[in-house]
Amino acid sequence: LNPADLQLLLRVPQTRGGPEVLGDLDAAVDDALVGMRGLHALLSPQVADRTIFDLGLVRSLGYYTGAVFQVYDPAYGVPLGSGGRYDELLGRFGRPLPAVGFALNVERLHIALTGEERGRR
Repeated sequence: LNPADLQLLLRVPQTRGGPEVLGDLDAAVDDALVGMRGLHALLSPQVADRTIFDLGLVRSLGYYTGAVFQVYDPAYGVPLGSGGRYDELLGRFGRPLPAVGFALNVERLHIALTGEERGRR
């Protein structure tokens, strides 16, 4: 890798923050940034104000093909749910269709919503 690409490779996974961090990266990752900016524009103001972009977030499942996300309650401190884009998954079963999905951890969600013992995980 040339030095500029190496620096970009090291910097992107450490990029985390509000939508302002999307303006701090260069054109080499512009396609991904356009998608993230578009997603942020679709969020309601209440959600958009609390959104953090973590470009180092990686899901261990190989079928994700685009953006992945996790949902947190800051007071609880662990993911309440997660999901992402997985366009190629249905193609493995003979139906190549675009797809997005998510799952919520019902027990964690209940604890977060009711304010039950926060130390229990």
